[in-house]
Amino acid sequence: MRATDPDGAKRIAKALAALATDPRPAESNALGGTSYRRMRLDRYRVLYEVADEMVRVMHVGLVVEH
Repeated sequence: MRATDPDGAKRIAKALAALATDPRPAESNALGGTSYRRMRLDRYRVLYEVADEMVRVMHVGLVVEH
């Protein structure tokens, strides 16, 4: 990702680092009644879990538009 989209990689890294202080930012959405959240960052989506003072990133993916 750093090679193909360095600006996107930097934005994602910055957003993920910010989760340490604010694990539920306004640009994220809860997924149902679970501890999982989704955050949209331009063309990318991040799926992560907030549990017991810990944030675990599950997936970072590129949205492919048809």
